[in-house]
Amino acid sequence: MNTLLILAAALPIVFSAGATTVGSYSGHFPLAVTQSHHFNGKHCLILTDNGRGGFPNSGYAVLSDLYNTGGGFQIIGNTLLVTLSNSSGGNQVGLVFSAPASSGFFGVGVYDDVYSGSASDVGKVVFGTKGAC
Repeated sequence: MNTLLILAAALPIVFSAGATTVGSYSGHFPLAVTQSHHFNGKHCLILTDNGRGGFPNSGYAVLSDLYNTGGGFQIIGNTLLVTLSNSSGGNQVGLVFSAPASSGFFGVGVYDDVYSGSASDVGKVVFGTKGAC
């Protein structure tokens, strides 16, 4: 009986600790791309964290300043992976962003522009504070 009381007392602590470590990545994230040949500048990444990308923190992604560009994102371990696609003149064009992720924040990462299956442009990406765009 004492063991059951101890387990019952500890259970809310376990659940609350788990709830505080899993945050939502939904929101608007400013990002700046540098060291790129064609995509330098400031952009706004909008993430909808609904778990539909196969991981608890995953879902829909779009760059608000680029027409007809959308895709998805996943937080895999402590890494953000965003893949966006757009068709241009029959060619498949994609944008990929990857950066360290922790507690709703993103570190400095990389940007890659994929054109017809090959990397055509790469750069550095710096994310700003959630909600600042």
